[in-house]
Amino acid sequence: MRNIPFVERIAERALVLQRVDGTTTDVTLEIGLPVPAPQYQIPSACPFRLIGLAKEEKLYVVGVDSAQALQLALRGMAAWLDVTAASHGGKFVLSGGTDHGFAGE
Repeated sequence: MRNIPFVERIAERALVLQRVDGTTTDVTLEIGLPVPAPQYQIPSACPFRLIGLAKEEKLYVVGVDSAQALQLALRGMAAWLDVTAASHGGKFVLSGGTDHGFAGE
């Protein structure tokens, strides 16, 4: 995977990983400032990550400019959170909620 830098956090959301065995873990979703990545011929990439799991989970989305990269990151966030939570044996929810708060498509 390309090493897209996480320069600055521009948004965050506190989540709870609720596992099927009943255990929970507090996790923070951080969305990073979109950055150019010319070394990979990428006009703009928006990184995001989960802090608080045993291993940091991270990903990025590419766009033709920073606005599109951020827009696509937000659009894909629900699916990424669902897949990542399932790989950790549960689902992500907002504290006191029933889901992570990102709309799926």
